[in-house]
Amino acid sequence: MTLTKSLLAGLLSLSFILTLANLSFAQEKRYYFRHYDVTSGLTDNSVFSIFQDSQGFMWFGTKDGLTRFDGNSWKNYNSDSKGPVENRLGNNFVYFITESQDSTLWVGTAEGLYLFDRKKETFRHFTETTVDGHSIGGTISSIAKDQAGNMWIASYIGLFRYDTEQGKLELFAHDPEVSGSIPQGNVNTVKIDERNEIWAAITGRGVVRYVPSSSSFVHFIDEENKLAQEIVQGLQDWGEFMIIATKNAGIKKLEKSTGIITDLLSKDENGNPLFVRELFPISKNELAIGTESGLFIYDFVKKSYQHIQENHNDPNALSNNAIYSIWKDMEGGLWVGTYFGGVNYLPNQPTKFDMYYPIADKNTITGKRVREIIGAPDGKLWIGTEDAGLNLFNPKTDHFQHFPVGKSTREFSYHNIHGLAQRGDELWAGTFSQGLNVLNTKTGVIRKYSSKTPNAGLHSDDFFAILIDHNDKIWVGSTAGLFLYEDEKDHFQHIPEMEYIFIYDMLEDQNGIIWLATYNNGLISFDPVSKEKRSFLPESDNPNSLLHHSVVDVFLDDKQQLWVATSGGGFARYDSENDSFISYTLAKGFPTNNYYDIVEDDQGLLWITSNKGLLRFDPENETYQLFDRGNGLMVSGFNYQSGYKSSDGTLYFGSLDGFIAFNPSQFENYNYQPPLVFTGIELFNQEIPITDQDGILQKAITYTDKITLEADQNSLSFDIASLGYTKAVNQNIRYRMAGFEKEWQNLNDANKIFYSYLPPGEYELIVQSNIETEGAKNQEARLKIEILPPFYKTSLAYAFYLILIVLIAYWLITIYKNRVNNRHQVQINLLEAEKEREIYEAKIEFFTNITHEIRTPLTLIKGPLEDILSKDRNCDAEVKNDLLIIEKNTNRLIDLSNQLLDFRKTEQRGFKLSFLKTEICGILDELYVRFKVTASQSGLNFTLEKSTPTLFADVDKEAVIKILSNLLINALKNAESMIHIRMDYDPAHPSVFHIEISNDGDLIPKEMAGKIFEPFFQIGDTNASKAKQGTGLGLPLAKSLAEMHHGILSMDDDKVLNRFVLQLPIKQKEAIHLDEENDLSTEVKIIQEEAEPEVKPVKTKKKGSLPAILLVEDNKELLQFLGEKLKGKYVIHKAANGLLALEVLKKEPIDLVISDVMMPEMDGYKLCEHIKSDLATSHIPVVLLTAKNNINAKITGLEMGADVYLEKPFSLEFLYLQIKNLLKHRDEIKKAFASLPLVNSDTIAHSKADEEFLKKINEAILANIENELFGVSELADQLHMSQSSLLRKIKGISELTPNGYIRLVRLKKSAELLGDGLHSIAEISEMVGFNSPSYFTKCFQKHFGELPKDFVKKPDVI
Repeated sequence: MTLTKSLLAGLLSLSFILTLANLSFAQEKRYYFRHYDVTSGLTDNSVFSIFQDSQGFMWFGTKDGLTRFDGNSWKNYNSDSKGPVENRLGNNFVYFITESQDSTLWVGTAEGLYLFDRKKETFRHFTETTVDGHSIGGTISSIAKDQAGNMWIASYIGLFRYDTEQGKLELFAHDPEVSGSIPQGNVNTVKIDERNEIWAAITGRGVVRYVPSSSSFVHFIDEENKLAQEIVQGLQDWGEFMIIATKNAGIKKLEKSTGIITDLLSKDENGNPLFVRELFPISKNELAIGTESGLFIYDFVKKSYQHIQENHNDPNALSNNAIYSIWKDMEGGLWVGTYFGGVNYLPNQPTKFDMYYPIADKNTITGKRVREIIGAPDGKLWIGTEDAGLNLFNPKTDHFQHFPVGKSTREFSYHNIHGLAQRGDELWAGTFSQGLNVLNTKTGVIRKYSSKTPNAGLHSDDFFAILIDHNDKIWVGSTAGLFLYEDEKDHFQHIPEMEYIFIYDMLEDQNGIIWLATYNNGLISFDPVSKEKRSFLPESDNPNSLLHHSVVDVFLDDKQQLWVATSGGGFARYDSENDSFISYTLAKGFPTNNYYDIVEDDQGLLWITSNKGLLRFDPENETYQLFDRGNGLMVSGFNYQSGYKSSDGTLYFGSLDGFIAFNPSQFENYNYQPPLVFTGIELFNQEIPITDQDGILQKAITYTDKITLEADQNSLSFDIASLGYTKAVNQNIRYRMAGFEKEWQNLNDANKIFYSYLPPGEYELIVQSNIETEGAKNQEARLKIEILPPFYKTSLAYAFYLILIVLIAYWLITIYKNRVNNRHQVQINLLEAEKEREIYEAKIEFFTNITHEIRTPLTLIKGPLEDILSKDRNCDAEVKNDLLIIEKNTNRLIDLSNQLLDFRKTEQRGFKLSFLKTEICGILDELYVRFKVTASQSGLNFTLEKSTPTLFADVDKEAVIKILSNLLINALKNAESMIHIRMDYDPAHPSVFHIEISNDGDLIPKEMAGKIFEPFFQIGDTNASKAKQGTGLGLPLAKSLAEMHHGILSMDDDKVLNRFVLQLPIKQKEAIHLDEENDLSTEVKIIQEEAEPEVKPVKTKKKGSLPAILLVEDNKELLQFLGEKLKGKYVIHKAANGLLALEVLKKEPIDLVISDVMMPEMDGYKLCEHIKSDLATSHIPVVLLTAKNNINAKITGLEMGADVYLEKPFSLEFLYLQIKNLLKHRDEIKKAFASLPLVNSDTIAHSKADEEFLKKINEAILANIENELFGVSELADQLHMSQSSLLRKIKGISELTPNGYIRLVRLKKSAELLGDGLHSIAEISEMVGFNSPSYFTKCFQKHFGELPKDFVKKPDVI
């Protein structure tokens, strides 16, 4: 009997398994998993446990710690995390995660239990013990919470219960002496059912239930006691049953009321036993079963299951078959943890999109790039791809039939299909580049047409659209235009109106009009009857025109409204009444301007594919909803023209990875509203830590309502998470910092908010999600932020500012009163200072004017005096002594006037010194020699000391001599017995040098050390023996000149000697750098000229043969004096100013001009400039005389062309030498020019005007050199001059007559030709304008002192 029952039970079980196996092969539900692994942010790919906490965060336990996921970012916790060791997770193998009533996470690891405080983000090792001293240790793989909040922990030594309110731990362990105690063994699972009953699984012992009333356990064993051997791996409550997972016998069900255990699913479809690791209910009827061979979805109503396994060829399949953990989140999404493949997520999409794509070794579509989808008469679908040809799809069985590509009559010509249409039993297919294919669906024979087919009429092989009109005619659109197929002729007629138009799509409206979407010609309507064609193109001045020329799809809805999709201009509806288009573009708030295909569903809504996803558009209210990858669409974009609606309302759209299918009526409402939370905060890009005291965060940012920051802690970033994982709707998260901004900002893709340098104040960061679902409530997260002001903006600081303002106000009032009281005194002081300044200026101006006036009389005194002393050397000794006294005092008067003028110049802003590189030691030596005689006569010990024998510095030599001379004169006046000069240069400080002049006279009082440098100041001296004359200008002049050198002149604080210290820089920025050799040679020349003996009177010559000199001077006495002194040696002409001098120059031949500078009507500068610029007078040398003795005046004179510049008063001897040298030098040049055959005329030109004049003369003579009659008159005509002017000019420059100059030019040209050696003497004489060789020879010898034949023989010539 028992055998019979067993046999019957086995047969029934076998029958049940076979039934399930058969059911499992029916059309299966499709599952599309998302994958997360270590590359996403998971700590490890082995996921042992999954849990969603009360806030909505997902937690994953792995081999390398605990991971939190918020849908966007990952945060990992393990033994290597930051912080103190006691606050970290002690073991990285996390086997179980759950939550207690106080939101604490209970984490079971391989080494005991850890509690995670989510507010502080710290771990605590659970070390509590029972009364008997037992603690929780070892591997913790299961934890459960009962309705009272007690935590039950499965352990290898028994079952623990922890009272969270009282903190009491209790152990239920096996006690052989107590009846009803828990069986001995490792408790691997604890589960609490809906009736709050505690169930536990014990390895090798089966299942037990705890009885609270007796604190005992009921042990459940099947009839054959196999449960203990099959090793229970897990438990799951299922109402009246407890589902049992076993290691090698699949799943069983235990009836709670009777304790009967029966098999539920023990083997898979192949008869292999199931190794079950995890159970989780996913609906009222379905149970998810995690096994070592994949995921099983068991349906209790249908008593069937679906086996889901990994497939490396399917990107949406399970990543790994070893399932260790399962969890269903608040949205209904299923999380599946694997041992090798990380986490798989199956979102509970309200939008049910089925995806079809190629999977190797399975019956799937063969191509990815789906371009065409049309319906077949039997409900199947023809699907054309661009990469794998044609497929026939049966939606009822999900079966695909592929049609091969080849050359036979049963193979398609090409794999790239762009157009499909079926007429009767024939399927027409257009290909890219290989023509048309016509498939007989009954026989399988394929007819092919191309441009190479004889008499076919095609001249294109690229066909993109096929249309069958209401007359059953076939229209074919190609890249070269439109063709009509003629059945009777088996021929294609080309429509000339559509020639060379790239046709993308076609349709026929209710009026028989064919509408064509073209690639570059917009939208075209064509009447096949009348052949009328109309084009619709963009019009820049018409906003209601079509917005883009590239139309890729044309569609007619159920209301016979025409719609077009464009590539760049959005999609549009054609308004036939107004002949206009209503466009929907980015500018109107739509997501893109690029669309591919339009299909209408049964509710009248338009579904439009685009580069941004799938658009559902309501034409009535013109609203849309965008579906993208988050809604379950394929990752790749959609393809052109690949849209179709079947008779049952299912919509199909092709993409670049396959195609999708869905029925809009099956879409569900998305009711879940993901909460918004702050998940992170950073200060200056550094994460803010959680600290117990004195920190910004005392608890995690997720639990923080307000933070307080210092003034300098004002650059923040915040991480935001919407704790929804399906991403089924666009939440449009926005944020605003209240108190800082009024406008809302959209959250970026990284879910991060940045604020830099917030000013002090109180703010509130508000984050909102605007869910695009009817009836949905917006979620919101808020965080108050207070940024404290800096100390200087605190209340205490403002109180201090108030006191300070009062004090400042009092101080200002006091200052104002004092200013009012002192204003009159200041005005008086200013008036007195102004008066003193005016007196000082008047004094200086008076002395300066007097000095200028006396310089010319001094010249009249000094000139005759020098003349008397030079001529009468045998006069009476007494008279001669008187004359010498006169000369000495005249020189002193000149020196005093020069000193006053120098001081006046230093006071003028425009005065500048000329800095030249000068040898300082030489200056000191000269001054030492000059003053030594005077010092010796005064009985003074005069010494000179130099730290270096040679020292060069950038100085104004004249100014330095004046400085040192005044200091030495001052020393001579005051010294008692000694004067010492010391020059010091320290190489350690190479930028300056010092000169000290010391004397042992009466010490100058310290309080007067500064006053002595003031003008006209003199120290009174009661000692009559030392009373000497002084102007009070010497030291002020010296100080001014020192300061103009950027130096310092001061009196040293010496208690023994009066020591003046001069400090000057070595280098000056404004220094003038000259060629030292030229300077030296010039200096030597001047010295030599001055050293020449006294000029002897020249021999008396005829009046006409003496040089003529023009004297120009407004002072009659000086003019008369100079005339008397030069008379006899030169012919003298006189003029009182520059204008009269010019008149004399026009009338008289002048050899040299001597002119004063300061004259009425025309001064000497203007006269000199006029002489040198006039061609008739430019050769005359000019000597300028002036009382201006500064370098700038000299430079001005020389720039005007003056040859010599003399200062008043001047030495007559020096004037004689300058006149003699100028005239003699020019005579020697003229003689050399006339006597040397190879000297050019440039040598006798003394100005630019002379050079230009001689150049013109030479060019005129050389141009007519062969003309022996070319003479003075012809030359004057060519130069546009009178013969007298020409005579005067040539005579003045060369001392030759015009005829003589012409002859000289001819002879110099002959010398040049003789030097070439190419012609005979006779030929050359003719070439240079001589009528006979003998006359030429005579003239050549007369001028150059040798015969032409001898000149040729000279080696330097040849």
